[in-house]
Amino acid sequence: MVTLDFEVETYKYSVYTQADQGLVWDNHHLKVRGLIICESKSGFRVVIYGLAENSYLPQNRYQDDTKRVFMFTRERQLEWFRDLLRYEKPVYCRADPSHPAWFTLTTGAEPVGEEET
Repeated sequence: MVTLDFEVETYKYSVYTQADQGLVWDNHHLKVRGLIICESKSGFRVVIYGLAENSYLPQNRYQDDTKRVFMFTRERQLEWFRDLLRYEKPVYCRADPSHPAWFTLTTGAEPVGEEET
């Protein structure tokens, strides 16, 4: 499969306080603390789960039939994704299903020394 590369157009951010039994992945209950859902104009969706430190951390994956990219990170890193989505434009998702650890949200190329306005 080829690497997916699409622009993120919108996102939703949710915070959970004790969602410890609601999501089962790879036969493990995930301790979800936050969730970011990103949408593209082309129908792709990125779902980023922020998990508690003592939660099982699944491997990232892509579901071709639903056009969904699933990324898993620790709750302390979820803020990095939120800040990227909040302050940068454009933001792209890049996902190579043969290398799940390399799934990323990334900015477009910016000139060196460019200040944020």
